[in-house]
Amino acid sequence: MIQPQNCPEDVQQFCQLLRLDPDRRFVLKPTEPGTSLPAFLPQPCTIRYLVTHYLDISCVPRRSFFELLSYFSTNELEREKLQEFSSAQGQEELYSYCNRPRRTTLEALWDFPHTTCAVPPDYLLDLIPRIRPRAFSIASSLLSIPEELDAWLTLSGV
Repeated sequence: MIQPQNCPEDVQQFCQLLRLDPDRRFVLKPTEPGTSLPAFLPQPCTIRYLVTHYLDISCVPRRSFFELLSYFSTNELEREKLQEFSSAQGQEELYSYCNRPRRTTLEALWDFPHTTCAVPPDYLLDLIPRIRPRAFSIASSLLSIPEELDAWLTLSGV
């Protein structure tokens, strides 16, 4: 398994959208007793490290993303669209907006700029899922080229 990362340009865009200082340090604390923290996140951590290594800003956002995002919206037009996407009646439109074009979470945040800049950093882990490790295969033959090793990856959602 390999652990993917977000590219630096996307991380920078994300931080600009949310008006976050990428080099700001913070200490992650559980909100509920007994909740464990991700072991690989250093303490203290920077926003840049969190977004680069943990938040999956390239995944297709789910219905729950739009529902939570709607709570932070102070823009009436954006809030109505977010609520529509998170409603049972708006699922066809959500599919057309997100799934058909494979729109990423970062792209969706760009489409709701007034709401995005109002998201408190404390809610980032609730809003955006974790980057999941990906499987890979070794596709080389030691018999044909003993000094070479090729890793093959499948790009999904690209």
